[in-house]
Amino acid sequence: MDAEGHEVNPFAPDAAAAVSLATRHGRAGRAGKLVMTTYHVPDSREWTPVKVRGIAMENCPVFEGDGIRSGFSRMASGCQIPHHHHSSWVQVAVISGRMRVEQDGSPAQIIPAGGVYFVSPGEDHVETAEVETILLVTRGEDGNRPQSIAPA
Repeated sequence: MDAEGHEVNPFAPDAAAAVSLATRHGRAGRAGKLVMTTYHVPDSREWTPVKVRGIAMENCPVFEGDGIRSGFSRMASGCQIPHHHHSSWVQVAVISGRMRVEQDGSPAQIIPAGGVYFVSPGEDHVETAEVETILLVTRGEDGNRPQSIAPA
């Protein structure tokens, strides 16, 4: 959170940096506008050190717009994001590694590579990387509040 209490978006470079990044990878369209089709393969990710809720990790932005943000996060083994909640929904896909998610009042859940978890707004939880883990985190901005669909 910033000094005013707003959630900080660790995935969003400023507009100039986004155009620069897209141009370096040949993804800038006419008049410097970003082309929406992008490809993110493991060897081309540009990781940036960030602090999320005071915890050091690395991020690689993918998309921001239309009330949705998405990006990869890389967490070291044992890295824990302490007890927190979000003002909007968050969907986390575990690309590699394994996450432990503890939610108030529920048993801890272990989410392996290939698994996904969805956190609704206001749900208190703790997230821990049990081994080095890469996540694809997609989240809505305030006011964008879809509901998850429970698996059958």
